[in-house]
Amino acid sequence: MNNFGKIITLKELRNLKDCTETVKELENYENNIGYKRECSETQTKAWNLEIQFLAAQLSNSKLSDDVRIIFEYMLPNENTQRPDVILLFKEKVIVLEFKTGGNKVTLDYVAQFMDYQSILKTYHSVVNKKNMDVESYLVMCAYNACDIDLTELEYKLDENDKKRILGKDTFRTLVNKMEEVEPLSENEVYEWVNGQRVRGYKVWEVGQRLKEDLKDGTKNIYSKISSIPYQYLHTTQDKIFDLVKKDEKNIIFVSGVPGAGKTMIGLITLFGCHGEHMNARYYTGNGALQNVLSKTLSEKSEIQMLSSFRTNYENSNFCEERVLIFDEAQRFWKENYKIKCPDPELILKKVNYPENASIICLIGDGQRPGHGEGGIEAWVDALKKNPSWKVYVPGNYIETFKDVKVEKVDELFLDTSLRNHFIDLSNWVELVLAGDAVGAKNELTRLKKEVNVKIKIVRSLSKLYEGYYKGESIVQKLKKKRDEMTKDSNDNYLYGVLCSSKNEPSRVENLSGGMIQNIVSDHRLANEWYNGDCCNLDTGNIKIGSEMFTQGLELDLPILFFGGDYYIENKNGKYQWAINVSTSIQRKYGKELSSIMQDTYRILLTRATEEMILVIPEDPSLDQTYDFFKAVGLEDYKMENK
Repeated sequence: MNNFGKIITLKELRNLKDCTETVKELENYENNIGYKRECSETQTKAWNLEIQFLAAQLSNSKLSDDVRIIFEYMLPNENTQRPDVILLFKEKVIVLEFKTGGNKVTLDYVAQFMDYQSILKTYHSVVNKKNMDVESYLVMCAYNACDIDLTELEYKLDENDKKRILGKDTFRTLVNKMEEVEPLSENEVYEWVNGQRVRGYKVWEVGQRLKEDLKDGTKNIYSKISSIPYQYLHTTQDKIFDLVKKDEKNIIFVSGVPGAGKTMIGLITLFGCHGEHMNARYYTGNGALQNVLSKTLSEKSEIQMLSSFRTNYENSNFCEERVLIFDEAQRFWKENYKIKCPDPELILKKVNYPENASIICLIGDGQRPGHGEGGIEAWVDALKKNPSWKVYVPGNYIETFKDVKVEKVDELFLDTSLRNHFIDLSNWVELVLAGDAVGAKNELTRLKKEVNVKIKIVRSLSKLYEGYYKGESIVQKLKKKRDEMTKDSNDNYLYGVLCSSKNEPSRVENLSGGMIQNIVSDHRLANEWYNGDCCNLDTGNIKIGSEMFTQGLELDLPILFFGGDYYIENKNGKYQWAINVSTSIQRKYGKELSSIMQDTYRILLTRATEEMILVIPEDPSLDQTYDFFKAVGLEDYKMENK
């Protein structure tokens, strides 16, 4: 199926007597996408108005008959994002989003049309290859510019960006600009619409851009944030800033699906507050994340480990920060023996804050891979003892906070994954962790209808290295791809081997044929690992990252090695996960072991931005694990003899 509804030339539009057939083609396209309800009467009416508007505005222009107009183009690897109209010129892309109803411009409209520009500029392969300029416009085609209501946009857009909101009278200004450039040929247009999605920026790369974007504050924030598709975050971020500006002492809990952008929310808040001259600091219990962010962003004093907070405030000092951001807040200790109280209690009770202080807790449900971590319950207990804080939580956490007076704010939950091409793999991962092969296979089938999900399995790490596909080993293939991407741009394509830290080292060494001899756990090495050490796959010198090392961070292609600590058993036709860890690991985690093992693999299975390979060693103890993933619908990594 085409990834666009219709392409017509301006000559065809000029000669169009009736738009009925064109609208029917668009209706048929919409109805057959497969994941959206049938085309509505409102949408049909909107298409009629758009086509009539374009015909009236463009027919008498000096634009060439060869200009091609693309309706309902599906952005690469997107699920629902389709700009209404795109016009293509030499070195320039014009994106038009039409609104045919009322005269009020909402923040959702703004995020939508501005993000089309960001998404195309960042992710579209042809735009990147040819370094094309992208301009996006909101067209309020039923009103003149003076009648458009922009009151909701105060402090969101600067004056230049407000000029990108066009009325039926000011659209002519854009037409005049288009008359000055040459249109793409037919072949070039079809090359463009078949362009692929290129990899996006990783969280630390986004952080570098956000720091620059927000150096002057959060005013005109839609205009400033050009480094990420803001549409997926803006309702949450806008709500956070609204709550931070309140004259009260509050605590704000933010959650979302894996890869939804919680860390990005934290960084936007940090740099936005800095720009607004509000003292702010970012704390995390994740050493690898802190190491990478603090070094790449040159923010060592503003992005710190939670241990620094403990040291600074264990004696009840006054905290001068107006805003504190705590990332991975569910991982804070439930019992800190040095200060003799849980971390959340220290934060809320033993530290003195300004009367208008805000604490933002970024929490990931089901992501506690370590011992002694308090989870969200530790925050609930601390808040019960400290009722002076105004508490805001997402709607899906109301039951968790039932013993605390809270205000429900649905905008504080991020429901779209940004990590893997906007594919939300979280449901598939949950079905896998539940041992539900049928459900996981159905979910994988559903995802494949929308996008090209790339997850493969292989039975041996050595075979993966030694096996060849089209004359290249996996190591050669990945090195070549990384070299090509680095040569053409500053693209930092990353791949590497991951393995659970709960595995016995001797067992992992045996199952890997001696290839895995060490799992990196020192978070001080994280920045070097994510700057390229992870890509060293030379036998005997592989640097393996664990779940502790990768939580909150990402790779383009993780190679997940199953070392036998967590495996599948098929009991009477029912798949179940089983645990095989050392006695010391059992003692360390005690009753928490089962949930911690599940959380460990939830983290490991959600690190990919591009594709993933699961290595399930060819050992009898792991045969049923391999059978399970085959039943889930995963295909073997294709290999052949050299």
